Amino acid sequence: MVIRPGLLALTLCLLPCALLAQQDGGDLESIVSRCTQDLQGAEVVTRRKAVRLLENLGEKASAAAPALVEALRDPDAEVSEGAAAALNRMPASKSTVQGVLAVLSHPAAPARAAALKLLGHLRPAESEAIESISAAVKDPDAEVRFFALKALGCIGPRARSAAPALLSALCDERMAVAFAAAGALVVIGAGPDQVIPEFLKLLGRTPEDRARSELHSLIRRIGSPAVPPLIEALRSPETLVRMEAAGVLPGLMAPPETPRADASLAIAPFLPELIRAMDDPEPKVRQAVIDTMAALGHRVPEASFGLARALRDPDAEFRARAARALGPFGAEAKDSLPALLATLRDPSVEVRTAVLESLVRIGPDPSDAPRLAEALALGLHDDRWEVRRATVDILVAMMGGADATGWGRGGRFPRATAQTAMALSAPEEFAPLLVEALIEPELGVTLEATDALIRMHQGAAGVFPLLTEALEVADPRVRVSSALVLARAGEPLPPGVVLTLASALASPDAEWRTRALQAIRNLGAGAVRAIPALVEGLAGDDPALSEECGELLLKSGSPGTQAVEKELEGSDRLRVLRVAAGVVRPQSLLPGLIPALLRGLDDPDPGRRLGCIRVLCRVGKSAGVALPRMTDLAQDPDRAVREAAVRVILNSSPGEPAAIPALLQVLRSDDTSVAVEAARVLGSMGPSAEVAIPALVE
Repeated sequence: MVIRPGLLALTLCLLPCALLAQQDGGDLESIVSRCTQDLQGAEVVTRRKAVRLLENLGEKASAAAPALVEALRDPDAEVSEGAAAALNRMPASKSTVQGVLAVLSHPAAPARAAALKLLGHLRPAESEAIESISAAVKDPDAEVRFFALKALGCIGPRARSAAPALLSALCDERMAVAFAAAGALVVIGAGPDQVIPEFLKLLGRTPEDRARSELHSLIRRIGSPAVPPLIEALRSPETLVRMEAAGVLPGLMAPPETPRADASLAIAPFLPELIRAMDDPEPKVRQAVIDTMAALGHRVPEASFGLARALRDPDAEFRARAARALGPFGAEAKDSLPALLATLRDPSVEVRTAVLESLVRIGPDPSDAPRLAEALALGLHDDRWEVRRATVDILVAMMGGADATGWGRGGRFPRATAQTAMALSAPEEFAPLLVEALIEPELGVTLEATDALIRMHQGAAGVFPLLTEALEVADPRVRVSSALVLARAGEPLPPGVVLTLASALASPDAEWRTRALQAIRNLGAGAVRAIPALVEGLAGDDPALSEECGELLLKSGSPGTQAVEKELEGSDRLRVLRVAAGVVRPQSLLPGLIPALLRGLDDPDPGRRLGCIRVLCRVGKSAGVALPRMTDLAQDPDRAVREAAVRVILNSSPGEPAAIPALLQVLRSDDTSVAVEAARVLGSMGPSAEVAIPALVE
């Protein structure tokens, strides 16, 4: 075991203390006496040992209290602090307190600071002691002032007479001292009318966020009594004071789910003052007042009047804040509907969007449904796509378009919003607006409207004639959107639905192609009419679409497979290759697939030959019939074709004797990489390739 010298020295120093503490009363008395004498010794080390021993003895060394009080004046900081620690472990007699108070007049600042630290622990309640500590608040040394303020805070409400001294300390040039004064004022319960104005001034000269947060927290501890002086400060001629007062108010309201004391009801009587402050020339004051009104929420429904007034604020950001804040009030903000509807023509996109979001949250009466429909129609015709998108999101929520988590696709409206809006009237009254939203240059808006109509299913039968008419609209996206809805609606399909969905397979937009395929998949027997379009998608240059179309064709029965077989017999080799790649299924091969691929191996274009070989690789064991052709292609002038041919030989059936002659021929290739690949294949065959040993040795 390694013993560190410092630890050994400390152990040797403290061991006598522990042993001495166990001595009988007579020996203990002599030890305390000896330590008392050592406290007056000339050696610093001796004095340090003495205070440590007395601290360990604790209450048993109470007789040394006068000497320890005197030791508070020791020029050595360790001795004075040790004396304070020892006294803190002893009963606080009146004489001890008097002695400690006397140290406050000592010329050495460390001694005064140590005495104040101790007084904070002793917590004397006598007026004389509080006066002495209050006087130390004006000490020239910042550390002494700090511990004086901390001591008064520890004493608590009994030190309320020190409030004037604490208020003056708020102006201290040292921020730590000023904040210690603020904390003490809250603890002693100083009057908010005195404290709040000074706290606001302190906030005005505190730029650091952490310090400001601490001061805000102190004001929240005061709670409701802080409201009247804060409201009064909103009338101050000093802009900085008004800004700070307004900034504190929102924090006084606790969220509904928290147990913290809430000042909402205390603010309610001052709503006229808050509304008046909305005309303040300073933007930060108006912003904070709007946030206060929003925080009041449904607990003070009258706050919605103030937010409605804020809809006329000259700053667009504040108008949007006010509009968005009205939504959570719900039905209690119904009187604000006229102001919200008027704001739909606001020049700011953010404001118009916020108004639309709040309109549905408020949940108008059925009698208000026409006005809401008018507002939503206005939103759908807005010149900015963001507003149109928000309008469609609202309609999605109204049609019950919330997902399993309770949120709509747009992420703005909870399930409760949909329930509130559905209570207005039957959904079909608003469905025509969604049909109108299909004619939209912004793809995201069109997709939202389509999804909302699909979710409606049987809920709005009156919309089907409109969708059928939309199948004739010039815009192809409108036709496809209408067809998508009709294909899911369970109604008898209009003749143009399948043709429209089929035409969407040729769209340059992958989103539309995917959606059309999904709709065709759900048509069941009706998908037969889409076979020509599926064949074109199968032969297209999009591999993913080709495979999807191939799957649908193979699942559609004889009509689909016959159409594919006919394509495989075609003369356009590129088209045949694409069709073959889209329908290749190793578990169930079409009869004409491998013959078509074998014909493609003679194509003069190396890229097409390579494509056919790659499809044969996907066929699996059934590609064994192509081994003779693969032997020839292993000598192909194109390197990629040669290497691919060797892979087909491997993948076809490496255990079959028919593969060995082909591999032996490949082994003699001048292309080293191809020969190496052939050797690897032969090696993987094991004993069945024994006849290849001479060639491998050569």
